[in-house]
Amino acid sequence: MKVKTSVTLSEEVLRAIDEVAGPGANRSAALEEAAAQWLSESPHRQSAGRRIKTSLTLSDGVVRQLDAVTGPGRSRSAVLEEAAMRWVRKRRREALAAHDIEIYNRLADDPENQREHAEVMALAIPWWELGDDVEVLPEVEERWRREAAARGEG
Repeated sequence: MKVKTSVTLSEEVLRAIDEVAGPGANRSAALEEAAAQWLSESPHRQSAGRRIKTSLTLSDGVVRQLDAVTGPGRSRSAVLEEAAMRWVRKRRREALAAHDIEIYNRLADDPENQREHAEVMALAIPWWELGDDVEVLPEVEERWRREAAARGEG
């Protein structure tokens, strides 16, 4: 069963939806797909669609800056929600990056991974032996000359 509802979205979001969905596309279908995907992600399940009133203690400097950026029809809550989501996304990216670094470091120290890497590299064909015409920039040639000189080859 479909339920008709009204939402208010920014022009930027609507333009992005139209661009991705294509000309003449059904915005409702696109938004329903986006909402379903968002709801399926575990961190959002608990509070999807719900607003919870909470009290914050902020410095008056921050409050003055918030008031400066909130215009007619925009509340502190909306600005803080947007800021919070950006903060959450940034922290998640940082956590993923830290996890990736941990994995890379663990693999770098793993003798089995080093052996597999050496085997793969032994089978690799250098790009210059592939026979394709390649234009090498003068900056690259200069770097090659410096590297060869540093190795004592030139």
